[in-house]
Amino acid sequence: MSAYVISKSNELLYLNTQDQEEVQFGELTAYPNPSSQFVRFTSPQELGRSVLTIHDISGSTLKTYFFDNTEMFRNTTFNLEELAKGSYFVKYANSQHTYVTKLALR
Repeated sequence: MSAYVISKSNELLYLNTQDQEEVQFGELTAYPNPSSQFVRFTSPQELGRSVLTIHDISGSTLKTYFFDNTEMFRNTTFNLEELAKGSYFVKYANSQHTYVTKLALR
């Protein structure tokens, strides 16, 4: 179970996950953001085998993507047309690091 704390200005202030102890903000970028359908993500870190998950504001996991290497992650365009308009949290992680960003779909 994950816990999210959001400020009144809709900024992610805190994320608690059971899997990882270290969570970093600002290292994962979504573009375009906001998006209407297609989105890509970038991260300066080389994470190797990793997983990207998309969560709604209640913390429920809606989509999960697995990657064998960082290049595979960087070359993927995500089609999110089946998700409703709104705000989501995106988590990109491997066994040592977790990066989180917000994504708006319109």
